[in-house]
Amino acid sequence: MKKRTFLLTGAVGTMLLLGLVKAWAASPGDVVEQFVKMDVEGARLTPPGWAQADALFTKHSEPSQPTFVVVIARRYAVSEDKSRKNYFVLGYDDIGHIDSVTLHFTPTHVPQVMWWYKGCVVTPANAAGQNGSAPLEWRIEGAQPSEMHVKANAATRWVSQMRDKSTDPAIRRNAEETIVKLKPYR
Repeated sequence: MKKRTFLLTGAVGTMLLLGLVKAWAASPGDVVEQFVKMDVEGARLTPPGWAQADALFTKHSEPSQPTFVVVIARRYAVSEDKSRKNYFVLGYDDIGHIDSVTLHFTPTHVPQVMWWYKGCVVTPANAAGQNGSAPLEWRIEGAQPSEMHVKANAATRWVSQMRDKSTDPAIRRNAEETIVKLKPYR
């Protein structure tokens, strides 16, 4: 009997904690941070990761294989643009691009550190929260972009997986060269 009570108390406590975490993560900035983390870690390169990220957007889309993958430095940031309501930008150092068909890496060759910015608007996904009955949920406006920004570690994992699936010697060679070129950025 004590064991059941302990398990029931634990389950209720866990559910309450998860509810608090979900409410905490429901701010506009948190939604963008979740999406960006999935993007830079390479989760969106897989259909399950794409589907998980899709839940953060107001319009749903099918998984997309990008023409190229943007490789970014370890350093990136999400910040709110205060000149617009609930508008967030992603800033990052662009290292280069990987062609998704050939797995060939092309460095950006920028002579100085250069920040690129991509912005998105976050809107309420439900009318709740305004009358205090339930927490307000937020979604990124529109459909998720097909362009993907990944850090070098995630890019290396993805290229390795794609290399292992390929039987084309040119693609396998490009993959090996790409992995070597990305090594200093990991």
